[in-house]
Amino acid sequence: MSKSTVRATAIALSLALLQCHRQPRPMTAKDVPSSPDGNEHTKEPSRMTTVTLLTTAQPKEWYQAGERPIFLADVLDETSASPMSVGFARYGAGASNDWTLAYDEVLVITRGTFSVVAGGNVTTARAGEAIFLPRGTELTYRAEDDAELVYVSYPHWAEATRRSAHAPALELFHPVPPAVTERAR
Repeated sequence: MSKSTVRATAIALSLALLQCHRQPRPMTAKDVPSSPDGNEHTKEPSRMTTVTLLTTAQPKEWYQAGERPIFLADVLDETSASPMSVGFARYGAGASNDWTLAYDEVLVITRGTFSVVAGGNVTTARAGEAIFLPRGTELTYRAEDDAELVYVSYPHWAEATRRSAHAPALELFHPVPPAVTERAR
C-alpha cells in the first residue's frame, strides 16, 4: 500500500473518530469572518478547517519507553486547537508495553506487523490496516517485527491519561532526540 493511501486512510479514520465524538455546536459570531471589504458573510461549517500535512520529520523530540525500543512523538497534541491527538510510533521487533486507555484510539500500521492483546484476544494488523481501541481498554501493545504506526486519539491521549488513575504510567516515557528512534527501524 502506498504512503499516500496509508496517509489518506489515517486521515479518514481520524475524521470518522472525531465525528463519532464531536457534538455539533451552533455557529457563533467568531464563525462569521469579515471579508476584505468589511461586509460580513456566512462561513460554511464544512469549510472551517485547515489542512495540515503531518510527518515523522516534524517532532523535535520523541519519547522512549524506558530503555525499550518503543518511541512516540505527537504531531497534534493538546496545544493545538483540535480536540484529538495524532502522532507516530516506532516499535522494535518484539517490543511491547502494557497500557490502559483513557481515550478512544485508532492505530494505523504503516510498516511491519503490530498486535494488541486485550481481554485474552490478539488483534494483529499489517501495513495498511488499522485497529480501533475503545476508551477503558486494558491492553498490551506489541510489535511482531519492526513496526511503525500512526496513532489517532480522542480526546488528547496524554491529557486524558494525566487526568486518569493511570497517570503514573506516563513516567515511563522520557524525551530522546529523533536520531535515537532509528534503532526501531
